Amino acid sequence: EELKVGTTFTLHSLIDDNLKALCQSVNQDLDIITTTYYPLENDFTMSPTSIVATDFMDLVNMYSDTSQPIYFAECGYSSSDRCNSSEEQHADFYSKVFKSS
Repeated sequence: EELKVGTTFTLHSLIDDNLKALCQSVNQDLDIITTTYYPLENDFTMSPTSIVATDFMDLVNMYSDTSQPIYFAECGYSSSDRCNSSEEQHADFYSKVFKSS
């Protein structure tokens, strides 16, 4: 199999209005788009799980060229109440990730 070349950015960086142009310039001549996904607020608590579908749709809209597949290197969501989460939210997050992929 042929070696595929890419770099890894956070999903937030790939879709953020202030960062996406930089990420696109790096990714434009690469074989794959690779991302990590941890939906965090600025205070490092978890974003609501309802954001998953929107984040994924925004990512696919940014990188709709099917010759550059999107790979998830990491994906996670805390279950700690300290992070404004729970085991139920943790499970809901992964359910939404698999439904949205």
